[in-house]
Amino acid sequence: MTCIGRDPLCPCADGDACHYRDSGKTKGFPVPPPQPDPTTDTAVNDLAHELWAIAQSPAPIDDVVALMRDELHKFASAIREKP
Repeated sequence: MTCIGRDPLCPCADGDACHYRDSGKTKGFPVPPPQPDPTTDTAVNDLAHELWAIAQSPAPIDDVVALMRDELHKFASAIREKP
């Protein structure tokens, strides 16, 4: 069983009551918000640097926009494929 609070020390890992679920008159702990995915953050940061570098090129604006659009399509595809 996976804890809804993503807490490896929660007793539900051993099959007992979960800290994050109400039980009788006892209220469960609030479920913590999900942590940002460092892989996505790194990918976004890398893409931002690539797009900045493309924008600095002396190429005509249409060429720069086409390169940016291609990079954004690749990024969107990678995000959709992420498990």
